[in-house]
Parts: sequence; C-alpha cells; structure tokens
Amino acid sequence: MANYRYNGTSEIDEVEDRGVASSSEIEAAFHAFDWPGEVKNANRIERCSPTFSVQDVDSGRELWVSAHGDPTSFIFVSHYSYIKRVEKWFGLSEGDAHRSPNCRQDLSLGEASEAVRFFLAERHEELLALVSAA
Repeated sequence: MANYRYNGTSEIDEVEDRGVASSSEIEAAFHAFDWPGEVKNANRIERCSPTFSVQDVDSGRELWVSAHGDPTSFIFVSHYSYIKRVEKWFGLSEGDAHRSPNCRQDLSLGEASEAVRFFLAERHEELLALVSAA
C-alpha cells in the first residue's frame, strides 16, 4: 500500500494528504488531477507548482512529479528517493543509505504517469531508467 498527496495551487500553501490507497486508486487520482488547470493557476499566482507525490508505506520510497510551463504543453520535474543496502567501513559492515538520483526535469504527462505506475508496481530499475537524468 502507498500513501499519496496533492499539492495544488492556491493563494495559500496547501497539501491535500489522501492517505493510504490501492495502486489503482492512486493511478486514477493522478489522472483525475486537473493538471492544465493547476498549471494555469500556478502561472497566474506565481507560486508553487502542482505536485503529486506517492510514498511506499513499508519501504520509505518516495516519488513526486511537479508540473510547470504552458498549460497547453506543460512538463514535469521529478524526484525519486529510496533506501539502498550499502557496504560501510571498507566492506566490514552493511547499512541502509538514502539514495536520490539526479532526476529528469522534462517528463511529459505520459512519462509522469508511467513513473507513478512503475513506482506502484515496484519496478525500481525501470523507474530509475525513466526518471534519472543522463
């Protein structure tokens, strides 16, 4: 199960935490979000961009996508973070480390949707390939 939230655009900073939901509910919520309208509003009030974020409750992984630009041809900035098991002390021990690759700043709506879908399906390598900057 995953937790998701909207950060829409308004005169005040507001985050709408939607709580824990199934993958299909989260995908439906992403597609129901009024991306063009929210981008237009963000441009009008010159405040934060509309953002959709998902967090895996069990693993602590998190993905967010944030739209900006022209309301008819907007693009997404993305961010993905996860926990990775790494060697420490010259390989003598192991521990968890927080990883956050440099992410693309030019995802299309379709790519942002695919990123959410990969995240929810735990398709880590495919998600990394999609959102990581070259």
